[in-house]
Amino acid sequence: MIVLRLAAGGRVAVRPEDVVAAQSSPWGAVVLLASDSSTFEVEHSADQMAKLIPSLWLHGDGTVINPDRIASIWEQDGDLHYRLEGGLQMTQRGVDLHQFMDAIETARRQRAAQDAPADPDPSSGAGEPTGSV
Repeated sequence: MIVLRLAAGGRVAVRPEDVVAAQSSPWGAVVLLASDSSTFEVEHSADQMAKLIPSLWLHGDGTVINPDRIASIWEQDGDLHYRLEGGLQMTQRGVDLHQFMDAIETARRQRAAQDAPADPDPSSGAGEPTGSV
């Protein structure tokens, strides 16, 4: 669980994996949850939300989304449309479906590389078999 400061005062604790999207607002960001499609406004900006919740990915217009929460995605008239869990529908003008999917996969690989444990120092002998035969 992470704790977020509400724009109206107070705090709320949410499961990071339940956050579908956050969109910048004059006071911070509006957050959409998957579990009950509820929204609330927090003091954190969308960019700050992406730093707090690594699964959020920058949409490009002050919005961050969790690409694992995309319910459907389609191209129409040169624009990309997608619906997130919770019913939020978004559009990116002039974005190709393959470009979008490639960008999501690139972001996932970068996140996985950041989360991966560092390789042990080969000179330390870590990973070498021990004992006698």
